[in-house]
Amino acid sequence: MPRSALTRDQRSGEGLESDLPRLTSHRGALGFRPDVEGIRALAVLMVLMYHAHVPGVTGGFVGVDVFFVVSGFLITGLLLRELSTSGRVDFARFYARRAKRLLPAGTLVLVLTAMTTWLVLPVSRWPSVATDIEGAGLFVVNWVFARRSTDYLGAEEAASPVQHFWSLSVEEQFYFMWPALLTTFAVIAARRGARLRRSLLAAMGSILIPSLAYSLWATAHSPAAAYFSTFTRLWEMALGGIIALLASEFQRIPAWVRVSLGWAGLIAVAGSAVLINEGTPFPGAAALAPTLGAAALIVAGMGRTRGPASNMLSLPLMVWVGGLSYSLYLWHWPAIAITTELWPSVGWTVLVVVTVVSGIAAYLSLRFIENPVRHAATFRTRSGLALAMGAALVSGSVVAGQALQRASGVGGSVDLSSVPAQALGAGQLLDRDWVAANAEPRDSFVPLAPRPVDAPMDNPVAYLDGCQVGRGGTEVQDCQYGDPDAVFQIAIAGDSHATSWLPTLTSLGRQRGWGVRSLLKSRCPLTDSMISDSVDASPYVPCEQWKSHVRARLAEDPPDLLILTSVNYVRILDRATGQQLSGAARDREIRRGFRVVAHELERHGTTPVFIADTPLMRRDGQNTIVPDCVAEHLEALSECATPRSVAVDERNPLDRILSADPDYRWRTVDLTDGLCLPDSCPAAVGHVIVYRDYGHLTKTYAETMVPWMAEGLDAWVPGPGSD
Repeated sequence: MPRSALTRDQRSGEGLESDLPRLTSHRGALGFRPDVEGIRALAVLMVLMYHAHVPGVTGGFVGVDVFFVVSGFLITGLLLRELSTSGRVDFARFYARRAKRLLPAGTLVLVLTAMTTWLVLPVSRWPSVATDIEGAGLFVVNWVFARRSTDYLGAEEAASPVQHFWSLSVEEQFYFMWPALLTTFAVIAARRGARLRRSLLAAMGSILIPSLAYSLWATAHSPAAAYFSTFTRLWEMALGGIIALLASEFQRIPAWVRVSLGWAGLIAVAGSAVLINEGTPFPGAAALAPTLGAAALIVAGMGRTRGPASNMLSLPLMVWVGGLSYSLYLWHWPAIAITTELWPSVGWTVLVVVTVVSGIAAYLSLRFIENPVRHAATFRTRSGLALAMGAALVSGSVVAGQALQRASGVGGSVDLSSVPAQALGAGQLLDRDWVAANAEPRDSFVPLAPRPVDAPMDNPVAYLDGCQVGRGGTEVQDCQYGDPDAVFQIAIAGDSHATSWLPTLTSLGRQRGWGVRSLLKSRCPLTDSMISDSVDASPYVPCEQWKSHVRARLAEDPPDLLILTSVNYVRILDRATGQQLSGAARDREIRRGFRVVAHELERHGTTPVFIADTPLMRRDGQNTIVPDCVAEHLEALSECATPRSVAVDERNPLDRILSADPDYRWRTVDLTDGLCLPDSCPAAVGHVIVYRDYGHLTKTYAETMVPWMAEGLDAWVPGPGSD
C-alpha cells in the first residue's frame, strides 16, 4: 500500500514541534496507560455482567460505548505518534497490525461457533447464524443486524451467537476510514501551510458533530436500527480521537480538576450501567453519560500525578483484565447465547459460571494464539505477509458460514401431492369426527411442509414486495392482491398479525372473484387507541401518523369490508396522560378505540369485521419458536404443542372485551378452531407447520385456512358477495 507523505519540512519533523509534540514517552499521555487498561476492564466487566443477567446491571451494554471512546483515543494516539515522528502513515503496517491483533482469535471463535451451531442448535437456526458468521468475518455484521432489527420477521429471532461482533464491525469500519481521513487533512494542511493540529481537529469535528446529530435523530425515529448503525457511533470514537489530539492541553489541567473528573467519570460510567435499561432509547442522548464519563476518565489519568479513580483503574488486576478484554468479549457471548438457547430458563448464577468458564478459553486464546501471532518475528517487518494472513483468515470465516449454510440445505421443497386436500393443514380440522377421535396432537408427519429450516421465512408476499411498512415508516402502502376490477372489495389493515391472514384472503379472493387490499404496518393495529412503542413506554409516533394516513385513505377509497386484528399483545396508553393502561381501564380503552374506527368505517359504507388474534405458543413459561422445536422433535411433535387454555388465554379479547359492550353490534370472526384441537394447539396440523415463530402463521398453513375464513366471513359479507 502507498505511504502518505507530508511536505519535506514536515517529513523531517520541522514545523511539527509546536503542533504535534513527539509523543513517545512511556509515561506520557499517549504512551502506555495502565488506567486506560483499567477502563477497558471496567467496560468489559459491565458487558459480561449484563449478558449474564446479573441483577441490577440493566445497562451494562454501555460498556461497548466506553470501548468506542477508548478505541478512538488509542488508535488516534498511535496515528499521531506516527505522524509526529515520521510525517507519514504507513497504511500497510497499520492494517497489518489490525489483522494480527484481531483476526486470529476472531476467526477461531467464528469457526468454532459454526461447528457448535451445527452440532447442538436446531437446523432452523443454521441459515441465520451462517449469514451472521459471514457478516462477522467481513466486519459488516452490524448492518445485517440493523436490517434484521427493523424487519419484524427478523426481530422475533433468537439472539445470534455472534451478535457481539456488531461492535467489532463498527470499530473496523472506523479503523478503515480514520487513518485516511487524518492523512488527507494532514496533506491539505501541509499544502496550505495551515496548522496541522487545527486541521486534524476539523477533521475529527467533521465526523463527531454530524454523527452525534444523526444518532439523536435515528434513535428517536428508528431506534432498533440506530443501535447497530456505524453512523450513530462514529462520534464516540471521534471523541476519543479529539482527546488524543488535545492531550498536551489536558496534561496542564490542575491536579484537583483531574481528580474531580476521575470521580465524575467513574460515577457516570458505573451509574449508566445500573440506571440505563433496555427500555431506554439508545444510543441517542442516553449515550452521552457513559461516553463523556469514559472521556473524563481518560483525561483524569493524564499528567504526572493521578487521582484515586485513576489509581483504582491502574490496579494490577484491572490492568490484567483490560489486557484480556478483547478475548473475554470474543468468547463469553457465544457461550451464553448457546446456553440460553439450549436451556431458556437458566438463571443468572449459571450464566455467571458459564462466563467464568469462557474466561478460561479467553486466556488460552490470548496466551497461545493472539500474542504469538502479534509478536511473531515473521510478521514484524513483513506487512504484506501479515495482510495475506489476514485475508486468509477472513476467507476462513466466510467459508465456515458458507459450509453451515449449505449444510442446512436452504431452498429445498416438500412434495405434498400425496396428501389429500381435505387432510392438508387446517382442512384436517374441518372434519369434526376426526377432531373428536384425535384429541391429542400427532407426533410425526411424513411429509411435513414447510421444512423446519424454511419455515421461519415462509411468509406472505407483502414482506417481499414492500407492502408491509416497517416500524419507522409512516407512508401508506395500499396494495392490491385480488382482482382490481372486482365489484366486491375486501381489505385487511393492521400489524403483522393481520399480515399473517393475507395469504388466506388472497386465495379466498381468487376463488370468489373479490378484490383484496392490504394496508399493513409492523406492530400497529388500526385503532383509535394510542399504542406504546415496543422499545420504551412512549407513544409509538410513526404508528399514530400511519394510522391517521390509513384512515384518510379508507375514507377516500372505502372497501366493502375491512378486517382488523385485535390489539391485546400491545401496550395501550391513556391519550390524556400517556400512562400505560391495564385491567378494566385497558379493556374500556380497547373497546373505545375499536368503536371509533368502526363507526368511522360504517359512515363511509365499509363493514368492519374484527378477527381473533392467533394463539401464542408457549412452553415452560417461554415463547416456543415453533420451527426450532419441530426441528428438534420431528418424531415427537406433541412436545411442541401448547395447552389451548394457555395459548388462547389473554390473546383473544373478542369475548372478554368486545362482546362485553352492549352499545355496539360487533362483527367478529374467531378462527381458533382452525388452528387448535379442543385441548391443545399443535405445532403442526395436517402435514403443515402452523407457525413461523410463536405467533405468526406460516404462509403454507394460512393458505389452508381458506374454508375457515370463508365460513367466518359469510356471516358478514352482504348481498351477492357470498356463495
